Parts: sequence; structure tokens; C-alpha cells
Amino acid sequence: MRQTSTTQDIVQFLIRSSSSVRQLDENISQMCLSTLAQYIGWIDINIILHETTLHNLYRNLSDEILFPAVCSCLLEIVKKGMDSVTKVNLLQSINLVDIVSQMPETAPDTDQETVPEDSYGPLLNLMLLELLECWLCYEGCLHLESISERNIDAVVSPSATKEMEHAAYLAASMIRRILPKALHVFSHTSQIAAMSVLPAMSRWVSLMKAEMHKERDKDKDKDRHDAVSVADSHTEMTKSLLMKPGYYYAREHLEAVLTAVCIQMQYPPDFEFDADDEDEVETMEVRPRKGGKGVNELFHVHCPLAGK
Repeated sequence: MRQTSTTQDIVQFLIRSSSSVRQLDENISQMCLSTLAQYIGWIDINIILHETTLHNLYRNLSDEILFPAVCSCLLEIVKKGMDSVTKVNLLQSINLVDIVSQMPETAPDTDQETVPEDSYGPLLNLMLLELLECWLCYEGCLHLESISERNIDAVVSPSATKEMEHAAYLAASMIRRILPKALHVFSHTSQIAAMSVLPAMSRWVSLMKAEMHKERDKDKDKDRHDAVSVADSHTEMTKSLLMKPGYYYAREHLEAVLTAVCIQMQYPPDFEFDADDEDEVETMEVRPRKGGKGVNELFHVHCPLAGK
């Protein structure tokens, strides 16, 4: 069974051991938390979310040696399968956005071989993806409500929509708080760190692209119906929602994300053209950019949006 006294004992043993042997053997201490991270995937979520267990995990974040292993544990917690509303409520209940926002930052151009961003980048990426997914589900509910007003076969539960709306606005608040941290990681010279949040950055750009397409379609509909003044109840409801404080527009972070993308498009600081090379243009074209293919694609999608 996933929730038994034995399972709880194992979790508590690993947590206690990671602290008790820390001064004697840091490798064993790390191994305890790494083992716990592998264990989290199949045990009952309530065991790992026990107040004492979570407190001890968070406390170990201040330990430079244990920091990577703790981040792995937190990543596994966020990976637990559940619907978007439940996941957002989980992130809120364990205060994970604030915890991650306070994680240490190194200078983006540091020459350190390993940086904290390498460890919490994957966690940050998954959190942002989950939050964006919740917001997209909410926007999908709005679209489904529009259909239900025109199609008697389409049914939307008012209570479910209300619950989704609450979670979505909570997710929007978290996105605004966590995105600056994600942009810091994405702008880092550490390629391990920067590329770890690339999926979330790509998803964010897709959201902004969809927003701008909707705005364009609305403008077309407005032009089409100006002569026939058509305004149904859903249209009015949607307008009121769009004006509601806290409604999330990805485009509000356009400048900051584009700046981070441009940073990743730059050549490394140590890059120099060979003065003896007669074909410098060719050298420039074949040399891989800092961020690689993923960032190049993101740049080509992002720039046209910035000009609209």
C-alpha cells in the first residue's frame, strides 16, 4: 500500500538520517535525500506533505551540499499526477512559489562550474508549466461556456467553472511572482540552467501568441458585426472577466521575455573571430549560438509578436 506506517517510517528515517549524518559523511546525507526523491513518485502525497517532513526539507535548502537533492525532492512533489486545480492548490498550500522565489541567485555571467540555478531550474520549469496549464484550462472553460449557450448538448457545471476560476486567478498571481526567477535562470550563462526552463518559456510564448490571435479575431468579428449590433450574454460576461483585476495577459511580460531571449542569442563572452580567417561571415554562421536550436526557434516566434 502507498500509505502505511512502514512507508511513513521509511520517509522519516531518510529525512532524519540526512541531517544526523551530515557532519560525518555528506555523501550519505545526499544519498538519503536522493533516495527519498525516487521514493516520492509512488508514495501517498500526504506522507511527504506532513508538516514536519516538509519543514525539514525546506530547512535543508540552506545547506549548499544538500540543496540539489532537496530540489530533486521538490521536483518529484510537483510531478505528482493530479488535475490542474488540485495542483495549483497544492503549490499554494506548501508555499512553494515563495520558497523557490527566495532560492539563491548567482551572477548571470559567473564562471562557476556549477550554480544553484542548475538544481532548481527543472523545478521552476515544471511549476511554471503547471501554472500555465491551469490558466489555459480556465480559458478553455470560458470557451466551453460560450458553446454551451448555443448548444444544449454542451453542459458546463457552474460550480466547476467557479472552482476553476479561483484556481486560475491564483495561478495567474503565482506566474507573475515566479516568472522573474525563471527569466533570471533563462538568461544565465550556465547552459544546464538556461535550457532547463526552455520548455516553460516556449509554452509561455505559445500562450501569448494565442492571445494575440484571439485579439485579431475579435477585431475581425467587430468589423463584421458593427452594422448588425450583436451582443449576447456570454460576450458581455467575457468582457467583464477580461476587465477583472488579476486577469492574466502573457503579453504584459513581453519585454522581459524578449530581453532574456536576446541574451541567449548572444555569442559567448570568450568568442573571438579569427583574424587569419578570410571567411569570417561563414565562421559566424556555423558557430552555434549560446542557446542552441531551441532558443533560435523561440526568437523567430517571439520577434514578430513583439512588433504587433
